[in-house]
Amino acid sequence: MHDGEVIEVENVFPDERTAENMMPVDNHVIISSLGDHERTVYGHLRRDVLVRRGQRVVAGQQLGWTASSGRSTWPHLHFTAKWDFQFYEPFAGPCRQGTSYWADQASIPTAPYVRDFTFSARPFGGRKDPPWDEAVRTGTFVQGVRDVYFRIELAFFDGGPMRVTFLRPDGSTALDGDRPTPLQGYRATWADFRERLNLDRTGRWRIRLAAGGKTLVDAPFDVVASAKAVRNRPPNTITARLVAPSPPQCVLDTSLVTEDPDFQIVRYRYRWFVGGKRVRAVTSASLSDVLRRDRVRSGQTLTCKVTPSDGKLSGRTASAAVRLR
Repeated sequence: MHDGEVIEVENVFPDERTAENMMPVDNHVIISSLGDHERTVYGHLRRDVLVRRGQRVVAGQQLGWTASSGRSTWPHLHFTAKWDFQFYEPFAGPCRQGTSYWADQASIPTAPYVRDFTFSARPFGGRKDPPWDEAVRTGTFVQGVRDVYFRIELAFFDGGPMRVTFLRPDGSTALDGDRPTPLQGYRATWADFRERLNLDRTGRWRIRLAAGGKTLVDAPFDVVASAKAVRNRPPNTITARLVAPSPPQCVLDTSLVTEDPDFQIVRYRYRWFVGGKRVRAVTSASLSDVLRRDRVRSGQTLTCKVTPSDGKLSGRTASAAVRLR
């Protein structure tokens, strides 16, 4: 985002819409920049937008929170770019050849990958499905013959059979076979599975899911002797790195499959420090956070500390620091 001025704000509509109750207008912010030639639109935001009309904003400044307001069937950011009121595509790639209009264009995936994976001892359905996800997630099952439910959320996946493999702690195969992939959802797709398994040994098991010859999931889960041994565990270790052009970005390196040993939804507490003084603190599910560029100057030490949490237990804090030149 360039420095600019907020020229329009809608901030009164509900945060959550579905195909059955969509509204024509969403919560959005429009920024004017580069001599009023460029206008960028940030749509489907949560109601509590953080800026107001006429406000000057700088690159890296937070405008609001992603939601599903207006004509939306899924929480997402609808970003639009216009030059002299004409739409243009800022990404360079298959849709537009030439130079990217982004200062640092992220790579655009085209191959199938997994956005999320979870186990449950209970069936999925209703508000247990994305994006609301009130499922009882777990990474531990009690020994014996059990129904094991698992869900995979996919991107760039067109369907087809899924190879499902369960491995015992000694590496022997408990189950191996192709399964149909009953895709659900619209903006993102997911599939639910159920297997009746004889979890005949305690210890660390593994599940592998593959499609088209590519392994999409390789995840551990535990089998214990009794329900008393089932316990919640903190999120797995993460690492953080700073990308510090302008504006600075704190990026997490973690697995979208095994963020948490119990496959819980993980949120991250970002804390930014300039010269030892905290200048920003925010909690989100995002794997990166950005600091507005006017918060730090050349010669100062910038530090980002990130603590993962499953809502009950916190994992180890990751830290990254850089002295700006």
